[in-house]
Amino acid sequence: MPDTWPTAPVQHLPPTARVDALDLARGIAVLGILVINMPGFAGPWPTVLNPDWNGQASRVDLVSFSLAWLFFEGKMRALFTILFGVGMAVFLQRRGMAAGRSAQLRRLAWLGVFGYLHFLVFWWGDILFLYAAAGMICLAFAGQPPARLITLGALGIVAFTAYGLLAVGPMLLTVDAVHAGSASPEQLAWLNDYMRYLEAEIRTGLAEQMLGMADQIARRLAERPLYPVNALHPASFETVPLMLMGMGLGKARFHAGGVSRPVMKAIVGVGIGTGLCWAAAQLVWLLAMDLPLAGSTLLPFYLGLPGRAAMAIGYLAAVVLWSQAMMQGVVGRALAAAGRMAFSNYLLCSIIMTFVLHGWGLGLAARDWSYAQLMGFVIAGWIVMLAWSQPWLRRFGTGPLEWVWRQLVRLT
Repeated sequence: MPDTWPTAPVQHLPPTARVDALDLARGIAVLGILVINMPGFAGPWPTVLNPDWNGQASRVDLVSFSLAWLFFEGKMRALFTILFGVGMAVFLQRRGMAAGRSAQLRRLAWLGVFGYLHFLVFWWGDILFLYAAAGMICLAFAGQPPARLITLGALGIVAFTAYGLLAVGPMLLTVDAVHAGSASPEQLAWLNDYMRYLEAEIRTGLAEQMLGMADQIARRLAERPLYPVNALHPASFETVPLMLMGMGLGKARFHAGGVSRPVMKAIVGVGIGTGLCWAAAQLVWLLAMDLPLAGSTLLPFYLGLPGRAAMAIGYLAAVVLWSQAMMQGVVGRALAAAGRMAFSNYLLCSIIMTFVLHGWGLGLAARDWSYAQLMGFVIAGWIVMLAWSQPWLRRFGTGPLEWVWRQLVRLT
């Protein structure tokens, strides 16, 4: 594979210039990821991708879940991860490799601290600690040319998917056999054991989230203080390939005219089309199996990466193509502002939603919210992020946590 892309004229930016396309894409990602995080704020991890985990999903719940599955599930996380890799590449290009690596290591170390505190104080679903660890791995490859980084990322995606087939393929066949009534005693025994494990996780998670903050922190420290570290496997096997691809795209200036418009349009069509087909195939299987909890906790993560990676790149290409037009509108500018404050907005959502739902705040998770009702919280979160980001940036120029992060890096 050549180490160059089909190129178009590239605009060279000053070291401190903002890139509208990246801000817009980050804004879309931080809003979109709330769609999938919201069920996680309301319940433990086995319930996040199953609107019928308690057997109470309505038709409206299934429709809203299907739309979220097709357009958001995994795609926003993948887009966020790719953008993180792009940002690392842009940072290194602007700072220079030697100085940039040193500063980037400090940035990642402090991001890991933020991530661990996010897990400890607010929510089990933190992604920042994972990004810090994956970023340190990817930093070792920063000197590689763009096409090699993209190739390494693609190979990582293929390898993880092959691993997923070997690791959970037999388990998914068991789910299928149980549904068809043809399961062997061994398959039934495995499924019963796995369901008992999931049910215990749900009971524990529901009880924990209704505790006060001090009690939640004490329980996490006592029972799973290394949860973010343990979660690196297998999560990093998804994150590292996507981040490497993002670094390659950043070095190729994918976000700033480094790829011709005809190629970009092809990437939009192929990427989004592939992602939709991949997600639709998985969704059809899950619905045909009556949304089994065992299937929904295994299938999307282990066997969904090729589709979500393709769709995330298609989303990014679409934003790059139409970023100038988007920035002419009120919504586009609001999205870009939310993207400039993606770090603050990501953590703000955790703080607000856990306050509303968990025992340390209003405790509304005690009510059994349906999937469609949780999407109402998502819309409220979108309104908050879009409403406060622009006024804050006009007054202060940067997000509050972005500023704290920068100061910590400078002091170390």
